[in-house]
Amino acid sequence: MIIDNNYLQNKGLNQSLLKKLLYSPQLFLKRLQEQEGSEIPDDDEPSENVMIGDACDLILTQGEDKFYEQFVVTDLIKPTGQVGDYAWHLFTTGSPELAYQKTGAKISHDVLKVKFQKDGQDYYEFLCNNRGKKVLTSEQFIKVQSVVDSLRYNDFVKHYFSQPEDTENLYQVELNFTYDGEACKGLMDLIHINHEKKLIFPVDLKVTESPTDNWEWIFWKMGYYFQASFYSYGLHESPPEKIKQLLEKGYFIAPFSFVVESFKYPGSPVEYVCDSTILLMGEQGGYKGEKYYDGFAEAIKRFKWHTEEGIWHYPMHVYLNQGKKWLTL
Repeated sequence: MIIDNNYLQNKGLNQSLLKKLLYSPQLFLKRLQEQEGSEIPDDDEPSENVMIGDACDLILTQGEDKFYEQFVVTDLIKPTGQVGDYAWHLFTTGSPELAYQKTGAKISHDVLKVKFQKDGQDYYEFLCNNRGKKVLTSEQFIKVQSVVDSLRYNDFVKHYFSQPEDTENLYQVELNFTYDGEACKGLMDLIHINHEKKLIFPVDLKVTESPTDNWEWIFWKMGYYFQASFYSYGLHESPPEKIKQLLEKGYFIAPFSFVVESFKYPGSPVEYVCDSTILLMGEQGGYKGEKYYDGFAEAIKRFKWHTEEGIWHYPMHVYLNQGKKWLTL
């Protein structure tokens, strides 16, 4: 997702950070420090999935002019292997020595520099000339266009990306709310309003490499149940002014949903709707089969504990168990 600077400057816990806290307090603290500018961010190159997803999100929710402000499309292909990695790290660090170290090459630096000058110099100079923009290849941009066209013209979901009669779409909607005394924030892709039915539909866009009918496993793997519940709570508890006015007029908020399209197999977007059991699990946690999934209430509880204790090396429960975890069948 392409995030507005005003949102970034707004203090508050977001769902992405809280999921990282559940995974690793140290990772959470690192990302928090990066956001606050006290630590230099990692310079890993974004994956194709992220790049294509961000581009689709930007075009559909903010328009093509905004897309071209933040992206550049080129026929120039990134060199493969260590030459491409070296070019990227040289671009992000400005240091040949650090770029060589981050590339992890087993050949000597001098040999790698010769290969770079032959096969990577043009790509590196292109990156430098377009600093501040994300780079898409022409092939990747074709994938972006196929996803955008599919979503705009598919009979099942096109109303989210157009303006049918008696409907309204709000894009990049900021949420600000509190939970257990902690400031929280979220940035929703879109809210679709059906004025005829007096219904408000909170929606998030996901672009994936997988076929859309098989997306449910990604939903659980990536913790999207957590995101759906976090955003739904914020929208109900502290709705933006426009939504608040509609609720006072008798409108209702529909269940949160994800509109999913594949850039590898475009043309069959699916809308995944989260029922009340998903939203409850996303807040309070719960089992799906034999696996337990933590909710955002637990994440905020841990945040408060780690903040009060001032220790972040282990998860809270490992500290409380004096560094032990029990193994069993």
